[in-house]
Amino acid sequence: MAKKLREKVWLAFLSLAIICGGAASALSQTSAASASADSISPGNAFNDFAALNFILQHERELKLSPELVKTLAAIRSEYQKQTLKKRAAFQVAELELEELRAKMPVDMGAVEAKVKQSDALRTELRLDNIKAVEESRAKLSAEQRARLDALQKASPIAAGQDAATDTNIQQRVQAVLDEKYKDQKMVELETSEAVVVKVMDWAKTFGLVLGLPLAVLGVLLGLLGIKTVADIRTLATNARQEFDKTIETGKAELTKTIDAGNKDISSAVETASKQMDALTERGQKEVKQKSKEAEQTFTTLKNKGEDYLERYEKIEAQLVEITALAGKIPAIARNLKALETKVDSIEEQINIDSSNISSAQTQSIVSTLESYQKYFQTIGFNPPKGKIKVRVDSKQDTDNAYYDMKNSLMQIGSRLVDDVDVILRTYTHHALTSVKKEAWDSPSLNLASIEAALADYFPCSFTDDPLFGEKSVSVFRERGAEGQFPHPYLRNLDNERSFNEVDPDDPKTAEQHNVGEIWGGAFWKLRALLGQEATDKLLFKTWIATPITSGFGLMFVKQLLELHKQAGEENHATQIKAIFKKRGLKV
Repeated sequence: MAKKLREKVWLAFLSLAIICGGAASALSQTSAASASADSISPGNAFNDFAALNFILQHERELKLSPELVKTLAAIRSEYQKQTLKKRAAFQVAELELEELRAKMPVDMGAVEAKVKQSDALRTELRLDNIKAVEESRAKLSAEQRARLDALQKASPIAAGQDAATDTNIQQRVQAVLDEKYKDQKMVELETSEAVVVKVMDWAKTFGLVLGLPLAVLGVLLGLLGIKTVADIRTLATNARQEFDKTIETGKAELTKTIDAGNKDISSAVETASKQMDALTERGQKEVKQKSKEAEQTFTTLKNKGEDYLERYEKIEAQLVEITALAGKIPAIARNLKALETKVDSIEEQINIDSSNISSAQTQSIVSTLESYQKYFQTIGFNPPKGKIKVRVDSKQDTDNAYYDMKNSLMQIGSRLVDDVDVILRTYTHHALTSVKKEAWDSPSLNLASIEAALADYFPCSFTDDPLFGEKSVSVFRERGAEGQFPHPYLRNLDNERSFNEVDPDDPKTAEQHNVGEIWGGAFWKLRALLGQEATDKLLFKTWIATPITSGFGLMFVKQLLELHKQAGEENHATQIKAIFKKRGLKV
């Protein structure tokens, strides 16, 4: 009996020791976890936005284009998003590492893996920083990179300000983390407190049991219904199960709190990233707007300055010209008076047979020819004394016009009388043959072609229109072969035709008007180069001075170059040669 009683007492004591040991162990683990949680640190702050912000803040000094600013801003935005996310992941990994270390026994395999994860995140953060900075620098030119280095050396305060801004962002994220994990620590403390209270209750009971005599213990155990060792074991098992249940409930609530905290952290990080992007975009827009306004103001002032400078230079040049002309005014007045006297005293008289035309047509012909006579005098033509007759044929050659040198007669068909080009060309034949009579009956195709070209050129130059015979082309189209005049004019002097088009054995191409259009095109290019007055005088003087030889065409060009040289205008010689070379002449 005594033996059984001792066995019961020892079993009760052993059960109580087991329960106290389990509670102490749980309390120790809970306190360690709490202490570890208090020592958790989110990791070092990374001042990694400074370089990217510095580049964009000095957009004007680096002369960044709008496209490049947009590219650099996109690099910085993407880097900021990735950095914020990885920092949060790094801090969570550090917290999980502390939790692993708080568990007894410590799982070194899990700890090692978590340390490697944390270090990997730290490494990624540094590499992302280096990659983003180098990617941004790679977008810059060598000159921009050199200027950036100089600005960074001269402006360390700007980098410090960026670091401060970055630290503020990190502090905001850390505040969110601290707030979310505060509940986790409270759960751990409440769990530990529950365990301690439970153990203290059991310790009080155990103290009372020790203070009573062994006999009373037996009676008390009997009253409690503990009669065998199995009852004590059942009681210990139930207590252990209740304790385990409490621990599991605490862990579940802690896990739930951590998961909710992680979600809130992700949301806070995303919100902070969006706010950062919004602030960055707004800042960039304001900077661009201010830069654009400043640039527009600068451009306006610059344009005004250049305009004023240009006006001043023009006025200064005009003043020099006026000063130079002032000394020439007496001579110019004398020459002008002499020229007016010469023009007014034209000895050549125009006699028009007006029997077949109206008085208005007669007056138009007289007015046109008088103006043309004066024009020809200005380029060097001295008309012969006597009368030049103009007859309009309304019966036979109604659709033709020509000049009869022997009778000094301009014959014009009635259907062509309203075309100024035809009237002026007929008079030009008169002027050209008056100064070179031997050209009238010459069989030379080159001479006839140049004479025809000049007969077209001078009227076109006088009217300042390279198209000849626009009003009379329909008349010549009726009398000519089919397809001979396909254009709305007889000839066009503004052309790029070449003498290589001419076949000496083909009457159609080796015709004086066809070849004359090629010469006329060269003369019109010469007019564009030298100007109307200089070209008209040079061509008329060359026509007079060129002797009639078998190679009249090349001789005409050589004589033109020589007269141009004698006038002191050698600077255009190369360009004049190029005009004729381009058309196939071997000048």
